[in-house]
Formats: sequence, C-alpha cells, structure tokens
Amino acid sequence: MSVMALLPSTVQAQFTGFSAVMDTIWHADGADDIDGLEFYGSYSIYAEFTSATDVLSSLYSDVEALGTPAAGIEGTCGCFQSAIAASPWLWEINPALIPSFPDLQYSTGWTIGMYDSGAPGAVAPLTQDFAGPCEGFTTTNGAMFVVPEIDFETGLVNGPAVAVAGDDLKVLVARVTTCGEFTLQSCVQTFPGGDQSVESYVCAEPFTVIHPYQDGECLNDADGDGVCDEFEVLGCTDPAACNFDPEATQDDMSCEYAIPPYDCDGECVNDADGDGICDEFEVEGCTGKGACNFDPNASDDDGTCFYPGDPCDDGIELTEDDEIQGDCGCLGVSCHDPEACNFSTEGIEDNTVCSYIGQYTLTGETDPFSQTLQVYTYTYTEGSSYEWNVIGGDILEGNGTSEISVVWNVGGPGSVCVVETSEGGCEGDEVCLIVDVNVSSIEEALEGSLEIFPVPARDNLHLVWTGPTLDNAYVVLRDAAGRAVKEIQVNQRDVLDISALSAGSYMLEFTVPERGAIKRRIVVQ
Repeated sequence: MSVMALLPSTVQAQFTGFSAVMDTIWHADGADDIDGLEFYGSYSIYAEFTSATDVLSSLYSDVEALGTPAAGIEGTCGCFQSAIAASPWLWEINPALIPSFPDLQYSTGWTIGMYDSGAPGAVAPLTQDFAGPCEGFTTTNGAMFVVPEIDFETGLVNGPAVAVAGDDLKVLVARVTTCGEFTLQSCVQTFPGGDQSVESYVCAEPFTVIHPYQDGECLNDADGDGVCDEFEVLGCTDPAACNFDPEATQDDMSCEYAIPPYDCDGECVNDADGDGICDEFEVEGCTGKGACNFDPNASDDDGTCFYPGDPCDDGIELTEDDEIQGDCGCLGVSCHDPEACNFSTEGIEDNTVCSYIGQYTLTGETDPFSQTLQVYTYTYTEGSSYEWNVIGGDILEGNGTSEISVVWNVGGPGSVCVVETSEGGCEGDEVCLIVDVNVSSIEEALEGSLEIFPVPARDNLHLVWTGPTLDNAYVVLRDAAGRAVKEIQVNQRDVLDISALSAGSYMLEFTVPERGAIKRRIVVQ
C-alpha cells in the first residue's frame, strides 16, 4: 500500500513527497515466529524524487531559526522495536543476527537508504539531536544527514549510493511497524541532479498512513466478514467450482462448474475402458464389422458379436452341429434317410449323422418251471438303455440293462419283452420271447388256490387261500440254501411279518397236514 504526501510548489524542488509501502501485514493469528504482532503492519517510508540523480542530503527540523515544523513520527498505538535493536537507526542493525532474532527485520527506525548495515554501498548517516521514531514530533532542532561524495570530474554529488534516488526515484527514510494509524513529518534537504549549488529545502505536509486495523478491528469491512476491504481477494470461493480460488475471501460470482459427465478439464469423469467416450454415452453392442449383428452406433463392444461358422442352437430337436450360416441364420445338419430313427429334413442333409437301432434276438429259457430264477439277455449296444416287460413273472434285477433275472410265478403262458433306446434317444421296436411256464410240483395241482402278494415284498407278505377249509395250515420260509428261516401257523387269510428277513429270494412252503403242500418263490426287497 503506497500513500503519497503532496508538497506545495517550491522553486527547483526535486523532492515530491513521502510514500509508504506496506511490506508485511499480520492479522488475528499474528506472526509465526514473533510474539505480539497481531494486527500489526510493517511499512517502508520513502522520499520520492523526479530524477534518478537526485540526492537526499538530510531530514531535519529547526523550529526556532527557520520556523520549520517539528520532525518525528507519531502513532496511535506506538511502534514495534526489537529488544535486540541497539538504537532507533536501521543502519545499525546487523543482518547476521536476523536468522536468530527474526523480529529485527521488522524493528521500527529512521534511515537514509539502508534497511541494515549490509546495504550495498552503505555509508552510515550522521545524526544531531534527531529523536527516535514514534516519540511524537519531538525533533525541534536536529538533523539526520549524509556526507556527500563528489565526482571531481563533474563536480556533482554522486553519493553515497544509498542516498541517490536511482532508477526507482526514491530513497528509504524509515521503517514503521505499528498496529494503527501513524503520521510522519520532516523537512528534506536535496541536491537536485546532484548539484550542490542548487540546494533544495522542502518541508512536506504531515504524511499520514491509515493502517487497516485499529484496536484489532477493520476500519473498512463493507461485507462484515472480518476481512478488511483492503485485503479482500475477489474470486470464486466454492470448492466445488472448477476455478475455485483458495486465496479468495469474497465471492465475485465468477465460479465456473463442470458440466456432467465431464470434469473441469473437459475429460470424462467415468470412462471405464479409457476410449474417450464417457460411460454415460457409451452404446453397447457389437462393434465387429464382419459380424452378423454389427451395430454401427455401438461404441462399447458387449461381446455379443456372432459370425458365420459360430456354433448356435437352431431349436430343432433332430439337427446336429448347428452353426451360423452365410446368411447369418442358424441351422444344423440332419439325417434325410427315412429308415433312420433320427430322420428329419429340417436341417442341411448329412446322412453321416443317421442313427439306427438294430433288431437282435432275445435269449433265455422259454420252457421254465414256476418258482425258478431265469436270466434273459438282449444284445448290448454302448450307450443304450433297455426297458423290460415280463408277464407271468417278476423281474428280480437288471431292468434298464441288457440282462435281467426273472422269477416265474405260476404255470402257464408268459412272455419277456424289451425295448432298446439309443444314447441319442432313438427308440427301437419291441422284441419279445414267448415262454411256457411249467408247474414246479404236483402240490400245485391240489384243489384250491393260494394267492401271495406283493411280490417282491417288503416288511409284510399277504396270504389268501381260496378252497376247502384249512386245518392247522402252516408256512415255512427257506433261504437260498434251503434253511428254514421262518415257520408260522396261518389262517385262510393272513399277513406274515418278514421285516427281519434280508433281501433276496426265498421258497415259501404252504402246507396243509394230510392234504399236501404248495411251494412258491418269493422275493424280499
């Protein structure tokens, strides 16, 4: 911040006034490494000139002899001076001490062109009865001055260098670190253009600097946000905006936002496959140009492409090796031979897939005795299944295979039939074997009949005698070795508990004393 004090017109005066630059400002949190600087500011005060060769000779005041105003600096809340500073003169500050005592660089003091003793071309000014800064306007007859350096070729003053205006047309005269408004007042002697013969003496109007804070409060805070107007940074304050400015303290309605589905850089927020097309705009489909279902609008291949020669399912039961044809239709091959069990003209003709069921001879005993176990066999084909049907007997085991075991029940005609079904589901014609079952003993010819059920049996076996009244009839069950495993007296209608018997084939002997016996083969599951 720079403030200029204007002077009344003076003959040959090259000094145009004082200016101030705020070098540092501390807010409520103060300085990181220095205590007590909350709301303080550090200002550099300059004497301004019109020519780079103008030389500042002295700051002075002589109230009695010359009628000048008193010189000094007066502040509303005093000035900060480092406890390490040896005097109120900046040229006596040793810069080597600043890293250890950082508050030295902000210490208030007077000077002519020097922040510290390390300034380039430094020549320490001299003082005579010149009061320290921030002691008020207390210098009434004193001066701070430099001894001029003369260029003997030109006769002009060209130094010391720190007192020459230079290219920036100004010379440092003080540093003021304070927490409120302050005023500087002093007369200035200059050598315009370095010419001692035209000395200029100017007493400037009091130069006042308005500090942004007073008693820790902003002097100007139009929006009441606690940030002084002088320090407001206009910009976008919305963190969600593309042009969010973290330094901005006041929103200027300039926020710009990304337009979904793009981010602030115009890139897709979501682009799973990295193809530059946002996922929201992806069109799924087949992107293969040679595919039957190629979609020119698709941007994301969904794996559904299919091509001529690819396997498929034409939905026709009797076709095989279904594949996509040249016209992109799905069709398989089929057997066109009407004699085949998989005959179909719905597919492309290929008789190598024809399937046939051969007719074979069913072998086994055709003249068995009742209550005997017989084996019947049909020619086996790999992968085929076999469905058997027996009349006059019971299948003991093997149904579904090419060989079964049968127990024939009573004498008379019977049959064994089988139907073969191939692995491909082709069903052949029924093949049968006619049998004539002989009675197994003369006892079966006794007057009356015995009904036994169920066969095969499990847990219980029912007996029903139809014929003459029985006296003391009993039943004996014998296992395959002929051993009696159960013997019990029975009535004309009775139920035998066989739950304790093991699964297998047994001979049941139904005996009526003095009248005879009937034998039957039963199967227990």
